[in-house]
Amino acid sequence: MEYEVKRFGVVSVLKIGIAMGVVIGVFCGLFYGLFMGLIFSSIPASMGGSSSMAGLGLVGGMVLGIVGGAIYGVFIGIFYAIGAIIYNFAAGKIGGIKVEIKEQ
Repeated sequence: MEYEVKRFGVVSVLKIGIAMGVVIGVFCGLFYGLFMGLIFSSIPASMGGSSSMAGLGLVGGMVLGIVGGAIYGVFIGIFYAIGAIIYNFAAGKIGGIKVEIKEQ
């Protein structure tokens, strides 16, 4: 059986894009923030600063990683929605993607 994908629901693509982007962004941002926080938290300690400043750098890096990951997810969702709009326009002009499905 051959089917053709005529169009995507832009809002549903936006929701899925945001959900996937936020999960991936926060996951990666958390590790990136942890890594950067560890690097920047060692700077005050090596320059004779207090250890509380080192902890602040670690926490700040993780918070920025999470916030940055969430913002990344929103932008990914918006780009997915723009891609769906472009696909819907192109599929209307030249036809959609054909998918062959086998019944079991």
